[in-house]
Amino acid sequence: PMRKIIGDDFRLYSGEDGMARDYVLKGGDGVISVTANVAPGTVSKVMAAAKANDAATAEAMDKPLSALHRDLFCEANPIPVKWALAKMGKTESGIRLPLTTLGADFHDRVEAALSQAMCIAPLPGKENNGCLLSYSWPSRDLLLQGQLFDSGLINQALEIVEKRGGDFDITSFSVQPNDQFSNA
Repeated sequence: PMRKIIGDDFRLYSGEDGMARDYVLKGGDGVISVTANVAPGTVSKVMAAAKANDAATAEAMDKPLSALHRDLFCEANPIPVKWALAKMGKTESGIRLPLTTLGADFHDRVEAALSQAMCIAPLPGKENNGCLLSYSWPSRDLLLQGQLFDSGLINQALEIVEKRGGDFDITSFSVQPNDQFSNA
């Protein structure tokens, strides 16, 4: 529908690597990509397949990149990208202030994502029946009950995310409409 409104002259780009394939399959023009800094050829092929409406090929090529789409944001961009490029031998290690180096806690996560995306050789001892193991965001089922715009509920959710260091994957979210005028 958006394309009908704006016409073919206006370009629509995704800014989210993990959703870019589907975005292009649904009529978008491409992606402004972080992952393409590390795996430019593969991202280009995913976008070309999606633009040609070849969903199966686009998905098959994008799947190995899924950990990169996620883990290149384990710290503020461009810190993980610069670390990844150094790990791949594409640039020297190091980073200029005010940025800092990638935290040691994230090295294995980003390295596993690079290996899964075939940007570096498979990691010794990190294979499972020919499938590379990838780290994922920690997950936890959580039920918060309250009304939409309930400041206590919002603060409770933010506190939980903060205690987890920001590594939190929301898999489902629902609220009740706040149709009662209450300050509770």
